[in-house]
Parts: sequence; structure tokens; C-alpha cells
Amino acid sequence: MANLKRNMIELVKEVKEGEIETVKYLTPVFIPFSVVYEAIDMTQEIEAEMLKVLDQKRNYLISYWIL
Repeated sequence: MANLKRNMIELVKEVKEGEIETVKYLTPVFIPFSVVYEAIDMTQEIEAEMLKVLDQKRNYLISYWIL
């Protein structure tokens, strides 16, 4: 994930007496869709595990209060 791509844009701000004044901007980091899809998959797996744990805790508390 360290090889994310950035580009630079150089805009001409002003032209004075033969001198060109420019402003440089770095574009936001480009994240490939494969990385985005991998992050979505990981998030879904984590959420599923969290739901399992919460369900187990809920069932334990219900059984504790019933007994």
C-alpha cells in the first residue's frame, strides 16, 4: 500500500513583466479500486465477527437472567 500514486499540478497564477508566477498543488493520493474492494471485504469480515461476539454475549446475558 506504500506505492500510492500522486501527481503534481502547476498552475500559472500571474504573469508580470516577463516573470511567470506559478502555484504547485499535489493531487490527492490515488487509491486503486482493488485496494478499496479489499478494504470493504475486510470491513465486512470484521463486522461479521463483531456481530457473532455480540450475539454470544447477548445469549449469555439472557441465559444468566433466566436462570
